[in-house]
Amino acid sequence: MITIDEVKKIVNLIKRANCTSYALVSETAKELGVKKTVLMQYIEDNPALFTLVKVEKGKKNYGLAIRNCYNTPVENPDSDEWLEMMQEKWKKKLHVMKMDYYGVVEFYFFGIDSGGSLREHLWRNTKEKIDYLSENGIIELTETGYGGFGDYHKGKWYLVNEKSLQSLKENGWTTDFAEVVNELKI
Repeated sequence: MITIDEVKKIVNLIKRANCTSYALVSETAKELGVKKTVLMQYIEDNPALFTLVKVEKGKKNYGLAIRNCYNTPVENPDSDEWLEMMQEKWKKKLHVMKMDYYGVVEFYFFGIDSGGSLREHLWRNTKEKIDYLSENGIIELTETGYGGFGDYHKGKWYLVNEKSLQSLKENGWTTDFAEVVNELKI
């Protein structure tokens, strides 16, 4: 009987031994002492415990490989369980973004996430959250800009300031950026 602990141990050892970010399913099965079809069936029966990748070098196909193993689906950023956990964790929390101009932070703001490898747009600063906070006057669009002479960019952002942080706090919301809270002494 294959266990995730065994698979995870072997995958990590193969990755270290081969200096790669993956372990071929065939090589992992061999090390586990099972047929590769048995391991593949285990993977298909537990898809949320694995991140897989197809390995090709040039025109040669080496087959399917395991990039990561997880003890539970909640640990896997690609799983529905992980997404549900993040949605609950970030239910009333916002991510603070910064407007960086040539290495200088011009201002901090609350923006809508547009995606990313962790699917932030589905759990962090979602359009629905920002719209709700804006419609209820908890955060406000403010016209401002950044840049320098001949390279100035003007626009509207939901700025992070004492008023917005206080309003969020009064309405039971938090942010992930403690430095801003400390700077503004809230």
